[in-house]
Amino acid sequence: MIFKVRSSKTFRKDTNLRILEFPCGGLISAYLKHISITSMYSQVRGHSPSATSVSQGNAKVLCQCGTISFRASRPKPLAVFICHCTECQKQSASAFGSSYIFPSEGLWPLPDDIRQQLGIWKRKTDSGNTLECYFCKTCGVRILHRSILPDGKPKPTVTIKAGCVEGFTLDGARHIYTRSAVVPVPADSDSGPPQQRP
Repeated sequence: MIFKVRSSKTFRKDTNLRILEFPCGGLISAYLKHISITSMYSQVRGHSPSATSVSQGNAKVLCQCGTISFRASRPKPLAVFICHCTECQKQSASAFGSSYIFPSEGLWPLPDDIRQQLGIWKRKTDSGNTLECYFCKTCGVRILHRSILPDGKPKPTVTIKAGCVEGFTLDGARHIYTRSAVVPVPADSDSGPPQQRP
């Protein structure tokens, strides 16, 4: 993964695939079709840890002020979620949040110069995991989430806030945690976390 901070310093860090997270964040106002969670899981499992080079064609991630800038581990996310949980409503200051799910390979651990530009807030999730929420210290924008299991192991993907991804769309997005939705949602949405579909 190639990271760039405002000082134009560039860093490269290759790591193993190890994080998975579903909670979302970001501001949006669109409702789109659903994707299969089974497809997302198979893409994570099939991702090659040896393929660590990051293409300039991969998704570019930026905070609002531009202090944080890096490329994700692939051009498109494994999954897109529109989350209606009360945590995402608070985090996004909106009716819901939106997130892209990317493999963490090549992203974690973050280089020190990037980490110095990020603040972190941690919270427990309903499942008992610890969610590490990273935000830009300059503009305050939430950038990504990383989930840590109760045994201390991280999941194999990170959740990047959709609004921080250049040219983001919500094609294939899936509505989750709709039991707390305050706006209309598609009938086949998930009332809680993402569910596998037949």
